[in-house]
Amino acid sequence: MKLLFLSLFALLVSLTACCQVERNTIEVIYTKAYKSVMNSSDNPPRLLEDQKFRLFCNPVASRFETIRSTMIGDDNTIRYKVEQFARFLYRDNSHGITYKNRQERRKLYQTEIADNIFLVKEKYNQYKWKLKNDRKKILGYRCYKAVGSYREYNHIFKRVVTINVTAWYAPGVPFSFGPSGYDGLPGLVLEASRGQFHFIATKITFSPKETMVMPPDKGIEVSRKEFNDVIYEIYQKHTRKH
Repeated sequence: MKLLFLSLFALLVSLTACCQVERNTIEVIYTKAYKSVMNSSDNPPRLLEDQKFRLFCNPVASRFETIRSTMIGDDNTIRYKVEQFARFLYRDNSHGITYKNRQERRKLYQTEIADNIFLVKEKYNQYKWKLKNDRKKILGYRCYKAVGSYREYNHIFKRVVTINVTAWYAPGVPFSFGPSGYDGLPGLVLEASRGQFHFIATKITFSPKETMVMPPDKGIEVSRKEFNDVIYEIYQKHTRKH
């Protein structure tokens, strides 16, 4: 009996170790999706198949970036970006690289604007999250709903605004990362939305090897406030031309 118990205990430890090893590195592919805020139906958001993103992470760090995005003509691209400036001051963070390191308590956002590369130092805990009891399955994982918010001065509206985000996280995958900087929850974020745009996980891959997650290291280092000031200056110059 004692031998049987020891054998079962060894098997349990072995299986537990295997499960842990298999999740040393994770790659998640997200597809951006759209659903009008006026649409109250139960229909899922429409996937934008030309907008693909990759989250690569180990237990310590994560890196989120674009892997496929259909580009339009130069004039249209400029107009699109300026419209994004006016609406979100580029807070969407889907047009660059978002990096987070838990050990160093560091969060960075790298992007290129007006032929300049910027390395934005973000607040480590950006969102105040409220955990909800709502749940659903995404890619076979039970996910729970969380709503988060942050407050920030908006140059366009000339006042402090509150930005709200909804996320669905999987406690079964205990990595506190997510797409576009939507992180800090007790599980990997497999779906997130802000306004009418969503990030939806369409594929998740586990690796037994713990691979280094490299931070972006090029660009003019600025705070989020300094970066928003730069964006607003670009926006003003563009609107004066038209």
